[in-house]
Amino acid sequence: MDLFNRPLSKFAWEANTRKISAGVSRTPLEKKNFRPENRDESEIFIRELIQNSLDARSLSSQKAVVSISFKHIDKQNYKLYDKIVSSRLLQWLKDSGDIGEMYNRKYSVVILSDRGTTGLQDEDWEKYFHFSGQVHTGSKGSQNLGSANQGKVAIWGLSSIWTVLCRTKLKGGKTKVQGKCLMAKPHKLNALEIRECDAYFRKGSNNEDHFVSDEENEAFERVFEMSSRNEVDTGTDFVLLEADQYDFNNLLSALINNWALPILEDKLVVNLDDKILDKNTLMQIIASEVTDDAKSYVNKDLIDFCLSARANRGKEQIGKNIYKLRSNLKPEELESPLRSSFFEENATPEEIFQNIKNGNMIEVQFSPPIKYKNDTPTNFPLYSVFIQKKSNVERTSSSAKPGLKKSSSKGLMMRSDQIIWEEIRPMLKIASQRDDLHVLTTTFQPRIDSLLQLFEEPSHLKFNAKNIDFNADAVRFQKTSSLLILRLFRNSANKFLTYVLDAENDSDPDYFSDLFPVVSVESLLPSELKKNKSNTDKKDTQDVVDIEINSPRRSAISVSQSEGKIAVTSNEEYEYEEGDMFKVEIAADCLEGNGNPFKDYDPFDFNLSTCRLLEENGCAFTADLNKIEIRPYGSEFELIFDGLHPYWGYVIRYKLIRRPIEDLNNESLDEVVQ
Repeated sequence: MDLFNRPLSKFAWEANTRKISAGVSRTPLEKKNFRPENRDESEIFIRELIQNSLDARSLSSQKAVVSISFKHIDKQNYKLYDKIVSSRLLQWLKDSGDIGEMYNRKYSVVILSDRGTTGLQDEDWEKYFHFSGQVHTGSKGSQNLGSANQGKVAIWGLSSIWTVLCRTKLKGGKTKVQGKCLMAKPHKLNALEIRECDAYFRKGSNNEDHFVSDEENEAFERVFEMSSRNEVDTGTDFVLLEADQYDFNNLLSALINNWALPILEDKLVVNLDDKILDKNTLMQIIASEVTDDAKSYVNKDLIDFCLSARANRGKEQIGKNIYKLRSNLKPEELESPLRSSFFEENATPEEIFQNIKNGNMIEVQFSPPIKYKNDTPTNFPLYSVFIQKKSNVERTSSSAKPGLKKSSSKGLMMRSDQIIWEEIRPMLKIASQRDDLHVLTTTFQPRIDSLLQLFEEPSHLKFNAKNIDFNADAVRFQKTSSLLILRLFRNSANKFLTYVLDAENDSDPDYFSDLFPVVSVESLLPSELKKNKSNTDKKDTQDVVDIEINSPRRSAISVSQSEGKIAVTSNEEYEYEEGDMFKVEIAADCLEGNGNPFKDYDPFDFNLSTCRLLEENGCAFTADLNKIEIRPYGSEFELIFDGLHPYWGYVIRYKLIRRPIEDLNNESLDEVVQ
């Protein structure tokens, strides 16, 4: 073989250098952004890998086929591998502090391949290998690579040196290959120059240089034992270099937790180390091989409910009712509680409640208009909320499973095929008070998918209302309507169940009536509260509101609830001193049995500043969101608010700040005096 024409002889590692005086270096924030709390890295990796493949499905294919495998490099291919994981690259990694001076090659890789996809098109190729960590602008071409185009880094994380080699087969038969390494920091070469943190393995920097010859392609296939692709077998292979062996069970659990629905809907097939997950094998795998940790996310009953809901969306059927919100509702109506007139058929809560009680599948279609800067607003349904009461068998089955997480066993929130895990719990604040409801909020229209995807955090676990720069030219959406749609989408299930449960008291005593005692408004007045207090030892009563007191003193405040009314009153033990001020915080205590209600508070729950004030005696106060500042005039005071959710219990905590009145104006809100 020609000494100067060996396989891959035209490929080399290169990195940009620049003058220190030219500006601030790029810092690879992508690495940090893919370390969310309470999530295993393998789950983030699986979510990003599969989402990219589903997004890239070709028009001629209805399903993506993804394979994941771990391989050791055959010794006869070590020389080729050393050309890719070269001494130059390893030295750069030592310079950046990514590896130690005594590092030895592992000769092991993880190979990720998809088929039935388009391959990486030019624009996505550029984003993968040139641009990352940019402010999210929401351009049309940025949809497939995650928030701020940082999604790729979740895949790179399986490489111990954060280095990936990518081969993509495009329509027409051409093949591109390029590698990239993301180092922890730039390296100072001398007093004047630095080497940037991004390094590239390629033949040249021009787009045309990335296309490989048949001989070069065969060399890559040989060293990594990759399957060859014919002219029409479009798709992408990622080779994670210097990879450690992944935990098979963790990846299997992550696949089932996140992608069971598209697999069972025949949109996706996954080959994990020769174990095939498809619509014919998945349920058997769930029943026989999945760990308890996986079952704590999703279970068969929830999967069956979501499959039925998604498969029959918009279809009139026996045992199903469809309710449509009018598409011409004004923004203030979309923000307000639901009313019968908001529905196309003027649906009443009594009617809907009876259908839920009968076990019918309920679908509610929402049509908030997406408004564009230079396009016509939408006026058609964009997403649906599905609700169904579980059968008694399902209730017994789900309650008997040890370790089952209540919120994720009740329902899911989905953007297209992606589960937005950290949005589920607030979505289920109403439903979580029962063990007999399934809830699914899911999009079904590309217009809202495109909008909501821009709000997603890079990990795709939750939304962030501050994630979009609406002033950017590439953003097509208007700010006000976009933020309204995000708020509505997050809270639609709660809004609908709140409306329906207005019919609860007369229709079904099995729903919620055992959770909240009925109390008259008069009983909330101070005289009655003190009278009732003296009788508490004689009566077996249920405490609706728990009180957490961060104070060494005896309780100074009592709180009582009557449906949607809540009263904050002074106790007889409280002795007024001039300058006293109470800082009170209230939160909904949803009955999920975990979490901190005060951290879980969301402005969607309630806003005291907009609640109706029934009584204000003996004090001055200010209220904002869930916080109240009370300045008493004496030892007796009361505040009674109306407009909170009638089916929730509430917890309260407060601090009594006792200072001379002239000092109060200089006090920090976070300062604890007592």
